[in-house]
Amino acid sequence: MASINRTIYPQLLEPKDAIEWRARYDLTRSELALAKEHARGINQVLAFLVLLKTFQNIGYFVPLTKVPKRIVDHVREQLLDNWRGEKAQLREKLRLSEPTLYEYQAVIRDYRGVKAYGVASRAGLVSQLTQAAQTMNSTADLINVGVEWLIKERWELPAFSTLDRLAGHIKQGVNDTLFDQVYEAMSAEQKVICRRLLRQASDGGGAEWTRLKMLPGSPTPGNMHELSQHFKWLMTLGEIKGLLAPIPASKIMHFASEALSLPPKELQRGSMKTAKRYTLVLCAIERARIDVRDALGDMLRKRVAMMTINAQEDLEQMRESLRELNERIVSMMYDVDVREIL
Repeated sequence: MASINRTIYPQLLEPKDAIEWRARYDLTRSELALAKEHARGINQVLAFLVLLKTFQNIGYFVPLTKVPKRIVDHVREQLLDNWRGEKAQLREKLRLSEPTLYEYQAVIRDYRGVKAYGVASRAGLVSQLTQAAQTMNSTADLINVGVEWLIKERWELPAFSTLDRLAGHIKQGVNDTLFDQVYEAMSAEQKVICRRLLRQASDGGGAEWTRLKMLPGSPTPGNMHELSQHFKWLMTLGEIKGLLAPIPASKIMHFASEALSLPPKELQRGSMKTAKRYTLVLCAIERARIDVRDALGDMLRKRVAMMTINAQEDLEQMRESLRELNERIVSMMYDVDVREIL
């Protein structure tokens, strides 16, 4: 399950200061009038207003029992200041029957211009998440896409758990399709290579599996030679780029990280589909190739920069030597008796 704190899903939190309290929970005349029009008695009016103000701030309804006391008190104080009827029977706890609750929610949605979450909104949400999941692999990011779309289209937000399950399900479906596409395009030789690497990983991290995690060193001639040999070995693992063509670069990096971060035995678990297992290995190889290629490029640039600096220093020393030689020649010429030469 994704962490709600890593998403933009609105949470019912108490305001931080007086300015935020006024902006979020001060009542307007039209809100008071609406509550008095549809609710009967001070207790139901208070419940209506608490539902209205919380919905207005977070885009979905929460049970009245879950609303922080300070928010209820803030609304209650304003209601008492504007109430002209009997106040003695104001209850501490807010309660509404189910039919009344649904009636109030419908009125509030209509007042706010928001549509109830249902079949139509779910269909649109599925479409948005499916499209986003083609390039995104974080459930939290997908939830954010869903929240933004629902708010933009003026739909009521479903429960966070609903969004989390839906985003996770869609992500898995999209990824499974990609895994199957890659697996079906693999040659028998490529499958043998993947099996060999996986077997080594499962046996405790064989030499080849460990080599996939090799990190570049400083840009010395020795390290450059070692890294170039490593790159040659990586290229012996077969053609991969074409196989991974259906997968966006961002997902390749994510799948590679997943493969290299999982305990080796996890990659061999029967619960993981073979198509996914092999695709993760291919992504790990492709990422290693990209990293090594980039590292070689960086090393070469640094070597050239160092050689350029050294060459500039040598050139400056040569210029200095020439200046000194010229100065000595000029000095000698002044010391010569020109008339003797003539």
